This record gives sequence, C-alpha cells and structure tokens, in this order.
Amino acid sequence: MRPFAVVREALSEAQLEELRREGLANSVSIPKADRIAIFMDQGIRYLNIRRFTKAEREFRRVLELEPKNDTALYNLACTYALWGRIKEALDCLEKAVAGGFDDVGHIESDPDLDAVRGEPRYRSLVAELKRRAKEDE
Repeated sequence: MRPFAVVREALSEAQLEELRREGLANSVSIPKADRIAIFMDQGIRYLNIRRFTKAEREFRRVLELEPKNDTALYNLACTYALWGRIKEALDCLEKAVAGGFDDVGHIESDPDLDAVRGEPRYRSLVAELKRRAKEDE
C-alpha cells in the first residue's frame, strides 16, 4: 500500500473534507490513484449520509480523472437512484456495466438501487448480465 493511501485510511471525514476544500486532493504531487481513492472515499461517505449533491460531485471528480471507472459509475448510479433521479441512475448503471462492472449479484441485492428495480431498462440489463454469466460458466 502506498504511504498516502495509509494516511488516507486514517483520516476522518472532516479531515478529508478539509483536504478537498483546500484543494490538496487535486494537487499534482499526490498520485492520480490516490486522488481517485480520496474522491471515491469521500463520495461514498456523502452517499452514506444522503448528501447526494456532494456525493455526485466526488464521483464526477473520479470520472474526470478516469472517465471509464466502472465503480465510480456504479456509485453514481446508486446516488441517482437514492436521489430519485431514475433516468440518470439507469444511464450510469448501463455505463458501469459497459465499462466492466458485472457483479450481477451485487446489483440485484444492493438496496441503493431499489428505486430502479421495476424499470424495464434495469430488468433488461440484469437479464443480459445473467445471460453473459451463464455463457462464461
């Protein structure tokens, strides 16, 4: 584990927010992977306390650094689903799957996605993932 990653794990939410506010997380002296980890961690923290605007911002920062990050896209889908923004949730979920996120069990059991489960696009996506998984067996 990189030294900064160890420090990041020991930081509180307030400390991470202070780093972000001061622009240190955007510093080019911090390796890109660590900046991604900081933004992802902060996004998840905001998502867990239902601060959707801030969670969205952090996951979008990950995507600025790594546009096809399937985990950030998945977390953004969860953010939008919980926020009631169904179309955006499905758009991001589809992009996450297209980018390699294929854990259909997680997708089906994640309560963050409950708001989209009845949507035809969701059912189609899950059916396709199951079909692919069966082919890979």
